[in-house]
This record gives sequence, structure tokens and C-alpha cells, in this order.
Amino acid sequence: MGNLVHFIYLCMFNSYAKVKTFLISDPNPISTPFLVRLLSKNLRKKILLFYCPKFLKIIVSIIFNKRRLLSGLIDSLEVDSSDSYRELNARAPFTT
Repeated sequence: MGNLVHFIYLCMFNSYAKVKTFLISDPNPISTPFLVRLLSKNLRKKILLFYCPKFLKIIVSIIFNKRRLLSGLIDSLEVDSSDSYRELNARAPFTT
């Protein structure tokens, strides 16, 4: 959260940022399972995570005619924010 708030703060005082769209992320990405484990630990809730092979996800998506939704399950959701930080000559103050 801190990096997002910091970047918004920088944009508020930069006239160049008013006409741009930026992609923002933490410098060190975290995986979805890691995030789920972290949330469950902090919320003191038990979770059950299991591995599902990529080929099985593909087969199930074909069977149920949900191929368009498949990319959300198997593609990376990682965003590269290095250009955004470079354009404002800034860096993320917090690490993940």
C-alpha cells in the first residue's frame, strides 16, 4: 500500500503525470499462493491450497467452453512498473 500511496503523492505534484496513465506494482512481485497464505495467517483462518496441473486446467476449460477465462488462471498477472517510476524519476520506497 505504501508504494501506491507514495506514487499517487508524486503524481499530485508532477504536471507531466496529469496526462499519463501509469502501471504501478511493488518492485518484488509475490505469488498468489503466498498472498493467500499471508492473508490467512493474519486473519487466523485455515485454508486449503492444492496444485492443479496446467494441462488439466486447459482440458477443463475446453470441456466447459470457458477458454476465454483460462488466461486468468494460467497467465502471469505481473505488471512491470519500471517505466512508470523512471518517467517520474522515482523509486519505490518500500519493499515487499
